[in-house]
Amino acid sequence: MTKAVFNTLADVPTPAYLVDLDVFRRNHQAFMTAFEAVYPNVQIGYSYKTNYARPLISLNKELGGHAEVVSGFEMDMALGIEHSAEEIYFNGPLKTDEELKRIVTLGCQLNADSYEEVERVVRMAEMQECQFGIGLRLAFESDPVLGLSRFGIEHPGVDFDAAINLIRASRHVNLTGIHAHYADRSSAVVEQTAKRIVDVLKALDDRDLRTLKYLSIGGGFCGPMEDAFARQFAKNPPSYEEYASGCAGYFAEVIALYDHCNLPKLLLEPGTAIVADSVEYLCRVHAKKQRGGGRFIAVTDGSNFARGGISKGVEPAWSRVSTDSLHSNAPDSEAYSEQQQISETFTQVVGYTCVEGDILIAQTAEPISVGDLLTFRNSGAYSLVMRPPFIRMDEIVVVRSERDGLRLARDVIDSGFSFDSYEF
Repeated sequence: MTKAVFNTLADVPTPAYLVDLDVFRRNHQAFMTAFEAVYPNVQIGYSYKTNYARPLISLNKELGGHAEVVSGFEMDMALGIEHSAEEIYFNGPLKTDEELKRIVTLGCQLNADSYEEVERVVRMAEMQECQFGIGLRLAFESDPVLGLSRFGIEHPGVDFDAAINLIRASRHVNLTGIHAHYADRSSAVVEQTAKRIVDVLKALDDRDLRTLKYLSIGGGFCGPMEDAFARQFAKNPPSYEEYASGCAGYFAEVIALYDHCNLPKLLLEPGTAIVADSVEYLCRVHAKKQRGGGRFIAVTDGSNFARGGISKGVEPAWSRVSTDSLHSNAPDSEAYSEQQQISETFTQVVGYTCVEGDILIAQTAEPISVGDLLTFRNSGAYSLVMRPPFIRMDEIVVVRSERDGLRLARDVIDSGFSFDSYEF
């Protein structure tokens, strides 16, 4: 069992996910503040699939956030930290019959992804003779800004009309939500999503508006990132305030439509936007091999798979804690400096797996030695949750906060995975 408290970062065993609770809290509060400035009834539904490490989902709940989930597994996690059923929003293109039965029985929020799903929910609610509120995830493929998507019910379209008519004809199901999500992360796409959602609201009958509890523009937002990392992207990542101000005019139409009476919640489902820079990935160098052409290979106990998969042309933001120092004195931008690119010798930092493409740093001129601790920032999104049971499962989870310092949160990444779980 790993010890529970660490004095310094150099004491943390590797590989490890380092969760900074203060950063997550700051982002969560700043995101809420930005949208509360333009709409009076805002609710965060934190995206569990982005990172469901228990310290993060527990802090989300403490901060008043709800849970946006896409599986029964994630729903159980939300219920396990005592979220009420009404605080759980179940999305995703596929829900099993067993999941839908639980959702209807418990009274969770649900965004149906297809007409067939609406049919199944109506049938289940009628069989159980219970009242249930359903939301619809919409797609707007005719919109030149939003474009194609395999998710949701096309609007306008025959499936949308059929779904609305089926809901209106049911004695047990009401329309309670309108939802759309596009992961482009540009301010233009977020604004256009808000516009199309509001257009749908304005076209609904009064009876639908009366039962509507929330409207959702999803979670396709960027979050804070350091300048050297952000410069790799074609456009500057928008701030929370820029996203909110761009949608302000459309939200004002909703306020006018309801005249401040029974105003539906604005449900926001951030994941990457608030968790990406809240987590660092830590690993150590175990061997250094020399090749021709001034190339060295540093072998670590980490893996790019544990950071979400093979990188697609984006160099990571990283730092080094040398064997003779507890703190890195390298500037944040050094990994991107021209000096490194023209250096005659360079090091390639690789993972422990048997995959040639498992490369954490393609090329750096910074001196790297056996025993050095490497920290990879912006590792909070789709890292731990997509880390496969491949070759090794050694990552631990450590949390950091100003109040409690560094402490262990989880000793193993997946203690339940076992060959003995097979029946033959």
